[in-house]
Amino acid sequence: MIAGVLGIRAVTIAVTVRSPTRNSTTPGRRPARLRQLDAAYTAWNDGARTLDTAGLSRPCGPDEGAFAHYPVATLVLHINRETIHHGAEIILLRDLYRHST
Repeated sequence: MIAGVLGIRAVTIAVTVRSPTRNSTTPGRRPARLRQLDAAYTAWNDGARTLDTAGLSRPCGPDEGAFAHYPVATLVLHINRETIHHGAEIILLRDLYRHST
């Protein structure tokens, strides 16, 4: 989620901050992972907030493969849904683990 969902998509919408790439490694300790997730989410969120009507209307471009012709607004909605979806899975697994020990 950090690199694949948020990181490279922050670059797709032309965020000027440095974002993780598909080949980024995830740190091993929980505090480091949470910092990396926070940084990736902040990069994504900051970039999405800078988009005006023209930016949201332009095509995603070749980085999105078969979806290159879709508007960036569609990408923003998709990534936000994916973040909610995967975040909910993480929280569910955390809660199940807590209640199983």
